[in-house]
Amino acid sequence: MAAAVTLPSSLAGTSSWDPQLAYEFGKVIGRETRDEGFNVSLGGGIDLARDPRCGRNFEYHGEDPVLAGTMLGQEIRGIQRQDVIATVKHYAVNDQESGRFFVSSDIGGRALRETDLLAFEVAIKHSYAGAVMCSYNRVNGTYSCQHSYLLNDVLKLDWGFKGWVMSDWGATHSTVETALSGLD
Repeated sequence: MAAAVTLPSSLAGTSSWDPQLAYEFGKVIGRETRDEGFNVSLGGGIDLARDPRCGRNFEYHGEDPVLAGTMLGQEIRGIQRQDVIATVKHYAVNDQESGRFFVSSDIGGRALRETDLLAFEVAIKHSYAGAVMCSYNRVNGTYSCQHSYLLNDVLKLDWGFKGWVMSDWGATHSTVETALSGLD
């Protein structure tokens, strides 16, 4: 087993505003993932930092959707240059840790597209990420992993995402409905 490098948090890396640094960060992650015998990396995370108590802010890329998407896009490119598939997560609006298994993140359509989804769109379109991981939470009342608007309409149709959609562990709440809604 190879030794792993301890890297700064994603949030700290994003605060550098240096896309090349994000790319190099991704190369390290991809190389170590491959050296451990894996071909898929379960990162990086891109939900916007909306609440300082969110237990996953350290793995996300801040509150600015364009900066966050740009930095993660470069990180993903670095990971995938190492012959490892990268995953963009947690799609979408997974901005709090408490109650994440049942909470509904309610947000209007325009605000959703101009903030939270914009970060995902920038990251995905600039990186050609191989996978997207849907989240535990509900978005406007519907579980993320069975949200046809998010998975089919936005991700696959509007953005032309060609990879696959996986669920976070335990985030699949049905079989048929989830599969028909875009979970691969």
